[in-house]
Amino acid sequence: MSFRSGLLWKINLSNKPASYLFGTIHLQTPIFTNHQQLIADKINSCNFFGAEVDLDQMESSDLQHYFKLPNSGNWSSDLRPGQWNKMLRVSQDQFGIDLNHFTIMFPMIGLNQLSLQLIGRGMEKSLDQQLWELARQGNRQLVGLEDFDAHFNMIRSIELKDQIKMIRDLFKNLERSKRKYQKMISDYNEQDLRAIYQSSRKMLGKYRHLMLNQRNRFMFNKMLDIMKTDTGFFSCGAGHLYGMEGLLRLIKKAGFVLQPVKL
Repeated sequence: MSFRSGLLWKINLSNKPASYLFGTIHLQTPIFTNHQQLIADKINSCNFFGAEVDLDQMESSDLQHYFKLPNSGNWSSDLRPGQWNKMLRVSQDQFGIDLNHFTIMFPMIGLNQLSLQLIGRGMEKSLDQQLWELARQGNRQLVGLEDFDAHFNMIRSIELKDQIKMIRDLFKNLERSKRKYQKMISDYNEQDLRAIYQSSRKMLGKYRHLMLNQRNRFMFNKMLDIMKTDTGFFSCGAGHLYGMEGLLRLIKKAGFVLQPVKL
């Protein structure tokens, strides 16, 4: 079976009730709007709902603890004055964002905000949040698939110089960056898992093992623990589903039968 396309997958083992895996995007999407009842039915057919992290814990946590650079660092000091002043000006003019508010945080935090603003989606409630709320309304048991501290501390494993380069690359060509993100959204709406995975691999570069493969293994182990004795509806970024070490292949190797659910 090809895993190239399809966002929602049914997971079966013998005669046990089914579990489900759903690839998400950290935005709103017509995929959810158009199929909300079907997705809600699948969520409510399972006892557990798992997202990448526990969103209730995220809501109640001081995330600045994870986002701030160590030793009162400031990444703008690593740039030439001319580079920094240009980025400040463009950020304010194009996005209405004062980059000074992000310089004591890891650059990827600012990059995420700028990317959302670039495609005009900065104020949306993410698909992950919408699914979590659906599961709460259905009184499902809510869990995070990854360890909370490990998930948010992962940003510290990406070298500061590489994070700075990521945010500089965005400013070098805003239109190209915008097209790149718009393509990922288009690939998602077309349910093209292979294209989403390839884009993610390219963006992550040398960190793809850390940010994709390693996280896939952590999430899979949690899913497996649940599916041994119970049922779960699991949601995670669509980039985690495809690939030789993607979640779909890991689930298949564990002896489960996978079947795409048409959306």
